[in-house]
Amino acid sequence: MGDLGAASEPWMPPLAPRTLPLGKANIYPSDELHAVSVSLPTWSSVIGLSRKEYWVLEKLEWSYPRFYLNKPVRDVSDAVLRRLQITDKTISCMVFRSAYAARCCAAGLHTASSENQSSIIKIVRFFMPLESNWGDSATHWANFAAVLFPLDLKKQAMAFWRDTGSGLSTRHASYCLEELDYLDSDSSEPKFRTPAPQKRSRHLSQQSLMLTQSADDSMDEVKSLLAKLATSEQAGQPSVDVKDVFLYPNGMNAIYALSEGLASFAADSKVAAYGWLYPETVNVLRQSPWGKVLSYKNGTEEELDQLESMLKSGQQILALFCELPSNIKLSSPNLHRIRALADKYGFIVACDDTVAGYANIDAIPYVDVMMSSLTKTFSGFSNVTGGRSFMRKDGGYGNVLSIIFRDPRSAEHFYNVLEVCKGSSFGTNFTLAIPYVQLANYWDREKVPKYGVPQHIIRLSVGLENVEDITNAVATALKEVEIFESGDTCKGGA
Repeated sequence: MGDLGAASEPWMPPLAPRTLPLGKANIYPSDELHAVSVSLPTWSSVIGLSRKEYWVLEKLEWSYPRFYLNKPVRDVSDAVLRRLQITDKTISCMVFRSAYAARCCAAGLHTASSENQSSIIKIVRFFMPLESNWGDSATHWANFAAVLFPLDLKKQAMAFWRDTGSGLSTRHASYCLEELDYLDSDSSEPKFRTPAPQKRSRHLSQQSLMLTQSADDSMDEVKSLLAKLATSEQAGQPSVDVKDVFLYPNGMNAIYALSEGLASFAADSKVAAYGWLYPETVNVLRQSPWGKVLSYKNGTEEELDQLESMLKSGQQILALFCELPSNIKLSSPNLHRIRALADKYGFIVACDDTVAGYANIDAIPYVDVMMSSLTKTFSGFSNVTGGRSFMRKDGGYGNVLSIIFRDPRSAEHFYNVLEVCKGSSFGTNFTLAIPYVQLANYWDREKVPKYGVPQHIIRLSVGLENVEDITNAVATALKEVEIFESGDTCKGGA
């Protein structure tokens, strides 16, 4: 075998297993940044970390990003406080990649806070000014949002950070910190509305263009590989389409996004948690707007009997969440039976295959959505986080979809600026949109939400026009909504 050269040496693992000192990053080479694992060499050190004991915490260099605010994240939070001229040590800051995540965090903090505490909770959005001409992708990654809150609510804020995976990753935080001086800030609190301290050159450098393009290309490559690995080897099974693969900053965020999306789709619907699920998965299911979470913690055939009896009685569930195998019991659910029940009673099967690894099992014929943490086996280098979900390819999509905005005003604005035909009916050769309830149930519009139909739902019937023209029309309208919402970015927060 030929000599691979020195360039390949940093990618080689240590020759033998080894234990590192307390608090050192479990990573190779040892000076690599962005570690996601920390050395806890003794039983007592594990307990000490769980108890947040100082003798362990003072040794930490890095730790798992959902459980610990690593230095790049802390640096951004500190920079935000300095930028906003906040010197009060009783006020803390947490940074998120989107205003939506910040609003969700703030909403939870408001629920847990006293009246005095609630008045302190504020959302501040940092964004690249339009005149910077910095490009869509670069602007997207530079933008972020911060939540200011009383230090007494740090436990609740960290719970949201941990369970949802919505916070800035360490690499994202490092980039945001580099760009912070070029970002404007906006908030419902006037004193937190600040112009960028520095102005960006109007043109991207060649290096910046290359980095942005490289990031986009890398995402496409990852999605293509995941689609290939997920495709079933069973005869007659369709391949997984790249368009059905969705990437997230971490695995929990993939689960959180799915749970939130499904629960919001049908008000007061039930979801089944089958088997011994990862604790944060259970937390997410309980915190999402499900009507009820049915727990089958043992994951036995007897519990499937109970579920089947309930379904036979006429009760329904919208989805069943499971793991293959479960973390940490390593037990496997009877997916054949679960698939049969799902087909008979019409619910979605969502499976987390993180422990087994998508390349080691062939579960896609039995599930509708597969989720996984790419932080684990997919990388293996312990220096990157990621998550993915993909949908089982079935009989194709219909041409009618419903669109639900979080803010009714955004729905109205979207409809007003959407350049398609608008009116009743659907299934036409041309694209057609209508705010359904406002037409079909106008006089009963106050009653329909309890049946899972928001008053501001928009029906869109996709026609036979040029596909690119249709998508451009929708994309343009969505961009107009973003501009419309930019003047009210802290809605839902303080």
